[in-house]
Amino acid sequence: MQATRLLHLKFLGVKVERGVCALMDDAVDERAIASCAARQQEELDALCAIYSCQRRIEGHQQHVLVQAEVHTGSGSDAVQIGFALPPLYPVFKAPDMTSIYCKRLSKQARELVSSKAAALARSKTCDCTSGEGQECLFDVIMLVLELADKHGTSADDAKAGPSPGVDVASPAAAEQEWVALVRIDHMNDRARYTKALRKWARQLAVAAHCHFRLPVSVSSSGSSSSRVENVALALIASTEAPLRAFVTRLRTEYVDINSRGAPCKERQCSVLGTFQRQRKSGSGGGGSCGGGAGGAAAGTLEVVAHAAEADLMAALGVLGVDKLWAEHTQQFRHGGGVR
Repeated sequence: MQATRLLHLKFLGVKVERGVCALMDDAVDERAIASCAARQQEELDALCAIYSCQRRIEGHQQHVLVQAEVHTGSGSDAVQIGFALPPLYPVFKAPDMTSIYCKRLSKQARELVSSKAAALARSKTCDCTSGEGQECLFDVIMLVLELADKHGTSADDAKAGPSPGVDVASPAAAEQEWVALVRIDHMNDRARYTKALRKWARQLAVAAHCHFRLPVSVSSSGSSSSRVENVALALIASTEAPLRAFVTRLRTEYVDINSRGAPCKERQCSVLGTFQRQRKSGSGGGGSCGGGAGGAAAGTLEVVAHAAEADLMAALGVLGVDKLWAEHTQQFRHGGGVR
């Protein structure tokens, strides 16, 4: 693993003396730090689009305080998570957990959550077995929220009822669902790509529907092809937040390979629309979100390859996004685009 990282430094133009086995900050070229800084900026921009964040620079480190919520049966409680990002995060250094606070957590529970969150951060960065660390703030936040719900005290919640200022979902709200339609320009490695989509759907409890038309040469010959283009990805959840989180992961994590076979992030996806609607039959909030409208239950991914355009549009019609897809993909065919 150490050898892999030294090779990565050389790839970035860093001069590494022969026999050096430890990465010292003063041995790292400015280009390595600049590369990490750009990745930090991109990750923080995506994170702050989802959560309320306070950011500041102190010395050579970026600090961010994230305000999230853990949802309980009686409402929701605020969770504050603080990070300090070393100059070499995410490739070689782990983020420092500067603070975790939630009124549901006792001191002992808070220490447990902090320890597990720090371990996850290290496993994805400085202790990463793949050789190069990856961005991990979103994964750490999701783990903290999960553990805060699991280890938080709930006895007082039942007595106190909803927290002040927290709206309890009405029966009408429970009958609503959120839908996002995403266009993915292409997938070079379909199996690798859909594996990542399936993992995120499970982690975020999103019903994901991936539909695309097979290339004419493939559908006529019956052969298989790893690359597909113009992919429709419909995401359905009971609230909007998981959809935003899903798209953030799509844009910030390695999901495909480029023309040289190297791992790459999604740079050519477009959110065609996000809207709320009446929940379709069979898509209950605790069970199959969207299940009655296409077959994917909450936390699962449905992947369907279509031989004809009419079949693709019919499937999108069942999901209720065919008109949105037709409207925007026509712009792509004529050289336009959607941001």
